[in-house]
Amino acid sequence: MQEHHAEFQRRGVRVAAVGQATGDEAARYARAAGAGFPCLGDPGRKAYRGFGLGRSDWWSMLAKPFLEDPALAWHRIRNANLEGARLEHSDVKQLGGVAILDRRGVIRYLHRSRRTEDYPPTSEVLAELDRLTL
Repeated sequence: MQEHHAEFQRRGVRVAAVGQATGDEAARYARAAGAGFPCLGDPGRKAYRGFGLGRSDWWSMLAKPFLEDPALAWHRIRNANLEGARLEHSDVKQLGGVAILDRRGVIRYLHRSRRTEDYPPTSEVLAELDRLTL
């Protein structure tokens, strides 16, 4: 998101990331990552439940990727950032998503991840923003 933050700003969109950390942990992460947008903590994962984001299972996280594309699975393991997994409130099986809310808080777009690496391309999110009247 940071790489495309200027494109979101040009559209008048405010970006925020929500993670499983406490507020202090999220703020530290945002500073360390150089995020140009707020990173909010949700240690109880209330937002995850509110958006209907599911949880993965060990099979989908560990075995299935090796059966589908072993080279890609090894690449992801070697390059994994496990910092978040070490946090007290972290659930490594919690799936994420991407949501676009209008100014009234109405969900106008919602992508629920089906796998841990399943996020829509930024180009898709930007195209959806261009289509919507927020």
